[in-house]
Amino acid sequence: RPRSTRTHGSRPAGMAVIARCIRLSVNHARVGAPGAAGRRFASAAAAAKPTSVAEALDLVNQHPVFVFAKSYCPHCHKAIKELGDVTNNAGVVGTMQLDNAGKLGQEVQAEIKAQFNHSTVPAVFVLGKFVGGASDVTAGIGSGSLTKTLKAAPELAHVWRA
Repeated sequence: RPRSTRTHGSRPAGMAVIARCIRLSVNHARVGAPGAAGRRFASAAAAAKPTSVAEALDLVNQHPVFVFAKSYCPHCHKAIKELGDVTNNAGVVGTMQLDNAGKLGQEVQAEIKAQFNHSTVPAVFVLGKFVGGASDVTAGIGSGSLTKTLKAAPELAHVWRA
């Protein structure tokens, strides 16, 4: 069959890919334990797709670990995997795929560059603070400093319980 007529379930293959991209455009994390300041993280049910740069950047404060990424970027995939591994894949890593967000994604990336002097993806935030890119995540996990920060966070206490 020609490629355009293949199906995935009840949808053409291309539609399945588009639907998956839309679902992945903002991946929300589980609700965390209250933080030292009483802060709770957003749940998937309470979260909405951001419509402005301010809303997109506020996602950083709603998730213990948040990554601005692009779906085709191998460095993004590596950083997200490493963060998932270090947090026992407990669903605390939130992501926003900037390439799937259209003009908003471009505006968010420009704002990250303006605020943090970081023009590439991934842009990783841990407990609301900018960490850097994939190499910074790898270095932080390798040295143990990022893991120590994550384990010390009251917001992530549920991740480390047996």
